[in-house]
Amino acid sequence: MKTLEAGGNIDKGKLNIYNNKVFLQAIKDIGFVNHIHLTLEYGNKRTLDQNSYLFGGVVQAINIVLRQNGYNFTDYECYKYLENRFCKVVDRNEKTGTKYHKIIPMKELSTEQFEKIVMGEIH
Repeated sequence: MKTLEAGGNIDKGKLNIYNNKVFLQAIKDIGFVNHIHLTLEYGNKRTLDQNSYLFGGVVQAINIVLRQNGYNFTDYECYKYLENRFCKVVDRNEKTGTKYHKIIPMKELSTEQFEKIVMGEIH
């Protein structure tokens, strides 16, 4: 099984593939295939304003206080700490039924999930 992926957006019901010419050429290069499975993953990722707020208003502000208290973290290390602290979800192993904590990368959060974390609704 081989995979061909493309990114894009949907605007007013129209599918827009980023780099459409390259994607269509890759499909032509495949030739004949007797079975395909098409999956469309969608959702709103963080906005540019949310990204700016995360780094300018949260990560850097926390890191300034940490540095004033004698810690020496980079902004990226502070970001990863916040991700590990606030982006945990409880998941369940389907085979054994045991629960475990899973970290969802901040970059994969939807606009709504990100807002809930920043506003303190999820701990």
